[in-house]
Amino acid sequence: MLSYDFNGKVAVITGGSSGMGRAVAQRFAQAGANAVIADMDRNGGLETVKLIEEAGGEALFVPTDVSVTEDVQNLIAKAVECFGRVDYGCNTAAVNLELDEDSGEDEFDRVVAVNLRGTYLCIKYQAQQMQRQGTGGAIVNFSSATAIRSNATFQNGYVSSKSGVMSLTRLAAMRLTKDGIRVNSIIPGAIDTPMIRAGLERRGITVEEMVANYSLTGTVGKVEDIAEAVLWLCSEYSSYIIGVNLPIDGGALINH
Repeated sequence: MLSYDFNGKVAVITGGSSGMGRAVAQRFAQAGANAVIADMDRNGGLETVKLIEEAGGEALFVPTDVSVTEDVQNLIAKAVECFGRVDYGCNTAAVNLELDEDSGEDEFDRVVAVNLRGTYLCIKYQAQQMQRQGTGGAIVNFSSATAIRSNATFQNGYVSSKSGVMSLTRLAAMRLTKDGIRVNSIIPGAIDTPMIRAGLERRGITVEEMVANYSLTGTVGKVEDIAEAVLWLCSEYSSYIIGVNLPIDGGALINH
């Protein structure tokens, strides 16, 4: 495990109430950063704060719907009010509803609003704060391996929104690098999270069945794998990495 020194830095993590977002927040705090947790799940968000504080870290929970402009603006304002700055943005928040061509349009719109519009809003207001500070920063977005390797069982809204996140990442990187802000994204594969287990349960599929023919390892990924990658992308170790969509998938995308 690499050693990071993020003392005095501030990381904003959306979707931090559980799963990958919680693991990222805990890892940032372990490395010395102040963690700002954003989520609609208040109980989960407060639990993440509790876990961080019990481990000796500093954290703040801000109830946030990332698809709402005012919520994201308030998130950044609260981070600055409490900790004075924003250095890193980790945009993990997402929803995954079971959608096909027969699903309601409102459900499709909700998935795209959270996953794509939410990522856009977070990039926008995180970057604006970093630009005001004039000290650069790093933003890590979250796409999905399903945006590249799909099949007919995957959900329309989720796959299309996560494809959009990859494009947003590249465009934001082009525009923000001049300000010393590096933008990249993670492409998680089969990572063991409450969201993925709930989706599999709805479809009557076990985790073991999913990964058997999916990853080269035949195993499910851990949230800690994702957290390590996020911190690396925010650190000086990856200072020449810009606009990359980085797969963390056990080889799933080459296992066709």
